[in-house]
Amino acid sequence: MEERGRVIGIEDGHLVVSLVRGEVCGTKADCSGCANTVTCRATNLCGAAIGDYVELESKPWLLSKGVLLIYGMPLAAMIVGFVLGNALAGEIAAFFVGMGFLGASWGFLRYLGKGRKIGNFIPMAVRKFDSLEETGTGYKETDSPELPVS
Repeated sequence: MEERGRVIGIEDGHLVVSLVRGEVCGTKADCSGCANTVTCRATNLCGAAIGDYVELESKPWLLSKGVLLIYGMPLAAMIVGFVLGNALAGEIAAFFVGMGFLGASWGFLRYLGKGRKIGNFIPMAVRKFDSLEETGTGYKETDSPELPVS
C-alpha cells in the first residue's frame, strides 16, 4: 500500500505525515464527518525533513497480520475459555472463564505492544519529493495544515 503526504513534524524519531484522504476513505456519503486530511507516524528511511513531501509504503501483509493478532487472538482465547469453563463447571462458569481469558489476552497484547515485541506496524517513508507537482496526487497547498514558523 502506498500513500503520499507532507511531513508536518518529527516526534520520537518518526515523521508525522499529513495525508489527503483518497480512495481508501471513500466518497463523502460513505465517510460522513471526516476531515479532508489525516495524520500518521512513519519511519524516516529517505532523510525527509519538515515540509518535504514523501511516499509512504506499508507491506500488504502487515495489515492482515495486525487484524489477525488484534481480533483473532482475543476471540480464540475467549472461545477456549468458554469451552474450558463449560467442561469444568457449567454454563455460568463458562461465561466468567471466557471473559477472563478475553481480558487476559488483551492484557497480553498490551504487554507485547508496549515492549514492541510484536513487530513494527508503522509505515515507512521511502521516497522524498521536492515539489507538489512531482507527487502526482493533486495535493494542494491549501489541503495541508500550516507549518510551524521557526
